[in-house]
Amino acid sequence: MDNKYIKYFKFLFIFCIFIISIIYSFSFTKPDIILDKDTIDVKVFSNYDGINYKAYLYDKDITDKINISGSVDTSKVGTYDITYSYDSFLNSASKVLKVNVIDDVKPVISLDGDLKVKMCPHAEYKEIGYHANDNYDGDITSKVTSNISDNKVTYSVSDSSGNSTSTERILNRIDDQIPSIVLKGDSVINVNLNSTYSDEGAVAEDDCDGDISSKISVSNNVDTSKVGSYEVTYSVSDESNNTTSITRTVNVVDSSVNTSNNTDTGKNESGVIYLTFDDGPGPYTNDILDILKKYDIKATFFVTGIGSDSVIKREYLEGHTIGLHTYTHKWDIYSSVDSYFNDLNEIQDRVYKITGEKSKYIRFPGGSSNTISKSYSIGIMSTLTKEVENRGYKYFDWNAEVGDADTCAKSSVTNKEACVLNNFKKSLYKNGTNVVLLHDIKSYTKNALEDMIKYALSNNYKFKKIDDNTKTMHHHVNN
Repeated sequence: MDNKYIKYFKFLFIFCIFIISIIYSFSFTKPDIILDKDTIDVKVFSNYDGINYKAYLYDKDITDKINISGSVDTSKVGTYDITYSYDSFLNSASKVLKVNVIDDVKPVISLDGDLKVKMCPHAEYKEIGYHANDNYDGDITSKVTSNISDNKVTYSVSDSSGNSTSTERILNRIDDQIPSIVLKGDSVINVNLNSTYSDEGAVAEDDCDGDISSKISVSNNVDTSKVGSYEVTYSVSDESNNTTSITRTVNVVDSSVNTSNNTDTGKNESGVIYLTFDDGPGPYTNDILDILKKYDIKATFFVTGIGSDSVIKREYLEGHTIGLHTYTHKWDIYSSVDSYFNDLNEIQDRVYKITGEKSKYIRFPGGSSNTISKSYSIGIMSTLTKEVENRGYKYFDWNAEVGDADTCAKSSVTNKEACVLNNFKKSLYKNGTNVVLLHDIKSYTKNALEDMIKYALSNNYKFKKIDDNTKTMHHHVNN
């Protein structure tokens, strides 16, 4: 073949190879897709707005030609793929963005009741209640675990994403309450000269230790061979060495000198019951009034500043005695003489506006023997017990207590009505006057009242209300 043709074919071959190379390079060049991040975290329930991205082909911006596929459900924790792609006949490329929908919020534990709980030193903690809520899982109370130690309860919980939280309730194990001690029989009694004095004793109850009557010590200096006034003192201490005492006055009299059996104001009435209700009027007072009306029994209501005026009006119109307890029922009324009488004047004014009469019968919050007043003013009860009488009032304590505001009110008592009824039966004294402390704000007192009345009537007790002829019942003043 002629060299000229050979050279021609060589040139043509090389040219074709060149053209093919150019076509190949342009046809198979992938676009460059650029994402700000390969993986991002998005909080559950937030808005997902995507990320910034760019795309280039042959240095030309083709961002607006990128297709985005996939979706993110921010209401569900999980990982979602979002694909950014470019597709053409000769050129295609894609990149995947990992979107993690996460929950990084800790659950919240809410405790019912107080964060600091006062309880008896050896008592078993009974759970007051708690709730746990999570922003994603909702109510997770069932997942809460609690750990009880001597002085605290620790509550812990984790949600489905592993977020954990805990909180504490402090247990203040202390017994700083004095026991209650109540005389069996009257606080003041008369015995004849040269007779035999038989002491009736007392009962003691402690909020932590329960019945501690067996721990009562008695100091008795009664000498029935000599006319005079003697004291029998009953003292008791609980396991925490909180101590209290109460005194009975025994008058040795010579009946040949015609000494009457009267003490304080009025006469000693055997087999008589004075039902006295404190702290009302409350939600059960009308029911109590219905029961009293059914049996034609008159009682005494030592009222406060709560409740409806119409209930006090009904008490008055149905012939019951309206006494004064306290307006606020706050212990700081014992801060001073003025504080006490300011409160007393308020409740007296309320009763006067309702009934048109100024009541002169009162009952001290906690009774005249209370010691809580010591933390407000040392000796205040010694002063007030004299001052109220100087101002024309008569104060009444009690000698029969059903425990409807303390022993029977404890959560450990399953049948509170039976507790009230049993205490009522045990506290009655056939040969003396019975001033019974009750509370018309307690449902179980209302529920037990009719059985209490039936028991008393079947045992020949009589019911009376407090009036000017009623013998005042006074405790031993401890402050």
